[in-house]
Amino acid sequence: MNPVIPEQDTKDCGKFLVSHDDADLVFLLDDDILYPSDYVARSLAAIEPLAETGAVFGHHGLRYMRPKLRLSTVAFRDFNRIRRGKIFKLNESFPYMRELRHPVVVDELGTGVMIARPSLLPRFDEVKDAQGFIDTRMALWASRQDIPMICLPHEAGWLKTIMFANSLYEDFSRHCPPQVAQEIRQYAFRHEQVAARLGNLGSA
Repeated sequence: MNPVIPEQDTKDCGKFLVSHDDADLVFLLDDDILYPSDYVARSLAAIEPLAETGAVFGHHGLRYMRPKLRLSTVAFRDFNRIRRGKIFKLNESFPYMRELRHPVVVDELGTGVMIARPSLLPRFDEVKDAQGFIDTRMALWASRQDIPMICLPHEAGWLKTIMFANSLYEDFSRHCPPQVAQEIRQYAFRHEQVAARLGNLGSA
């Protein structure tokens, strides 16, 4: 193990600080998740039948759903000003702590449980200003590169959360500042086209 300690706190963007060009696959991790001893082996087994999709994989996913007609004006005219709690009413989540029986194409993956080939990950310079919303920036980057995002099947309780008194999610992410909402807006609903292209994988 060769730890890298940057001069400045990179927060959640630090996962992208080091170049992984010589690796076959990169497993990105967070300090508030408890990973089981079989995490790598079982993740690789889940990825194997999906390898030809050219996707980025993970165990925590989110996809945005088109609002009903009565919500459309509020949802999109004022999208930049909607707090994250409101935005969550317009999505379907596949969290790592709950069971997921089949792979699902998503709009956004949690970077703390993400697995990808090095060529499918952005450089640090492309994400370093996304502290507090690295999942959003990664999803936007993948969208612009036309890289699918797939949430892998897993059992309930297989991955666990380590609770901290002050988390980055509580301090920043859950409030969804306007610039974050603006980035989400650029890739919301992308899963529909990607699932259709991959033979409706995870479209249900």
